[in-house]
Amino acid sequence: MTAVSASPPVREPLDRTLLSIVAVIVLDTTVVNVAINTLSSDFHTSLATIQWIAIGYTLALATVLLPRSRPEAPVVEEDEDVPATPVLMHA
Repeated sequence: MTAVSASPPVREPLDRTLLSIVAVIVLDTTVVNVAINTLSSDFHTSLATIQWIAIGYTLALATVLLPRSRPEAPVVEEDEDVPATPVLMHA
């Protein structure tokens, strides 16, 4: 009978695409949070409302960008692009 040695699980390196997308989301969230008081006064609304809008914007941005970081994600053709991408890229 031979003993089977259990090798430790191999950890794959972090994907550079995923790291860059997360960095973009963090940077964009920081910019929005720095301008949150100005947005509140410019749109004549409460700070709580602007915070909810900023959270929704961040979730929408993450929803569009994070799935594109997977290596097995299907390549999106130009005519099949996600409709929200131009709106988010314009902001």
